[in-house]
Amino acid sequence: MAIVNTPLLSEDARNKLGSLVFMGWRGANTVRIHSIPTQPRTVRQVKIRAELSAVMEYFKNITATQKASWQSLASLKKVRNMVGKVYALTAANLYAAYNILAVDMGGSISANPPTAAPAAAVASATSASATAGALTVTPTMSGTPSASDFLDLWIAGPFQSGRRNATHSEYRHNKYVAGNSTTVGTTGLTSGNFYWWKVRYISAAGQPTAYQEGQQQIT
Repeated sequence: MAIVNTPLLSEDARNKLGSLVFMGWRGANTVRIHSIPTQPRTVRQVKIRAELSAVMEYFKNITATQKASWQSLASLKKVRNMVGKVYALTAANLYAAYNILAVDMGGSISANPPTAAPAAAVASATSASATAGALTVTPTMSGTPSASDFLDLWIAGPFQSGRRNATHSEYRHNKYVAGNSTTVGTTGLTSGNFYWWKVRYISAAGQPTAYQEGQQQIT
């Protein structure tokens, strides 16, 4: 997908022209080649799609006051797209982002936005591989972690070399553990290869904090 300025010699362009599809994405004008999606259906993809459907169906029935509360909070959440343009989320964007995480972690949908910030965050993290095929990440936390919140671990790999960073699309969700856990890890990795990992703290209401990431060669 390419970022374009003055698409088709205009300020904006939408829909399909020949084999090209013009669209807006995160505040930027983009163009891509039209293709027929393969519709991947891994277990997790099917689960997330079902959660998204349930969350957005619920959104249709919340009150105007509740939607205004989500919009008020969303207006404070500035997001930067791939070309550096900053834009604010909508009420539906933020409601979906928080509630999908909350449901995915085993919680329930909330019609109201959270009123308090997450109790903690991962300030830094280290990793080790003491056992064949295993990875252990040890986070250093800021704040006071809660057992009702979660640590969220993602893994990318295997890579034969440790010379390059993992891309966003190469990461796969691995697991959630209680937010006050001292470590989070996984097994079944390929010995001798390199893996990238990233970990973050998420409140039970679905509020994510920043990732900390690193790389580890597996024993």
